[in-house]
Amino acid sequence: TVSSSAFADSVSLQTPFGTLDVTGTISGTGDASITLDANTTINLSADINTEGDTITFNDNVVIDAAVSLNTTLNGNAGGATATFLGTLEATSDTNAESLTVNAGTSGDLSFAGTVDAVEARDSMALTGNNVTVSNTADVDGTLTISAGSRVDFDNTADIAGTLTIDAGTVD
Repeated sequence: TVSSSAFADSVSLQTPFGTLDVTGTISGTGDASITLDANTTINLSADINTEGDTITFNDNVVIDAAVSLNTTLNGNAGGATATFLGTLEATSDTNAESLTVNAGTSGDLSFAGTVDAVEARDSMALTGNNVTVSNTADVDGTLTISAGSRVDFDNTADIAGTLTIDAGTVD
């Protein structure tokens, strides 16, 4: 379990036991990128923030709250890349599960695995230079994407609510 933590240098939070529970805000200051590696599942119910450095999830992520990922703290408008290398899911309970990701004007957002294929979340708001969803995506509520350059859906996207995209190119 990772409770509220702050790091001034890059950090990789890992567990060999299969599940990493993030229950408190993780902050990266200075040059601190944040990588989470759980062997199977990262349960995310708190925010992660950096001052212009990357956020990477090396495994499947389950979101169980209203969660924000922000790489633009303290005037770092350019931000940095946020990457999901596994699947991204919500839980099946009654929590208001949403995801807000701000990768700034230069950072990219990348979702390599399926997004909400098993349990769709209530809403997602994504901001970055390029936003790429490589697999299927399913959102029950609102999906808002603001991309300085490009949005790529490499597979199907099923949005039950409102879809808003502001980007130079949508593919």
